[in-house]
Amino acid sequence: MRILHLIHSEGVYGAELILLYLAREQQQRGHEPFVGSIRDTGTHQTPFEAVAHSWGLPVVPIRIAPRPTPGVVRSLLRAVRDVHRMCCTRMGTSRTSCLDSCRAGYVARC
Repeated sequence: MRILHLIHSEGVYGAELILLYLAREQQQRGHEPFVGSIRDTGTHQTPFEAVAHSWGLPVVPIRIAPRPTPGVVRSLLRAVRDVHRMCCTRMGTSRTSCLDSCRAGYVARC
């Protein structure tokens, strides 16, 4: 199963470590977790993203403005769709099958 975890992180503290342990355990059990790291636009790689990379976890940097405007929501949804598209490409699944799974509500599960 493909899983996208989303977090806004200012460092590597308790919640971040729990997410990393969870994602690593999911990876060891044969799942494909992605870590979506939400930060403000213009932010370079964060310490949390560096740790996730060093643990062998795929990181999706999501850079959006701090207020939930319609543009921010569109950016977040675009990032989720990009991860979904990446999953389907790796699986060799046709675009139609991917769209069908999205319509069925399996975006987070790919």
